Amino acid sequence: MEQPKAVIFDLDNTLLDRTHTFSRFAQAFVNQYFSHVEDVQPLYERIIQLDEDGLRLRACCSPSCLTSCHGVLKRESLRLTR
Repeated sequence: MEQPKAVIFDLDNTLLDRTHTFSRFAQAFVNQYFSHVEDVQPLYERIIQLDEDGLRLRACCSPSCLTSCHGVLKRESLRLTR
């Protein structure tokens, strides 16, 4: 296997609009797995907030962390529909 000649890191959203891409992912995730929740907008906003523009540790985005948002979701709403 040939070794790469260069590696490009996009740390400031110059090459890829990560904010837009993650927003679309979060919306699709919420719509697919939480369609049983009446108002998913607070959950979507919480996921965006927890992401911290990609600087947050992924372990912090678990369902238990999402419930820490003071009533955005009830625990029973965290069951996935898929």
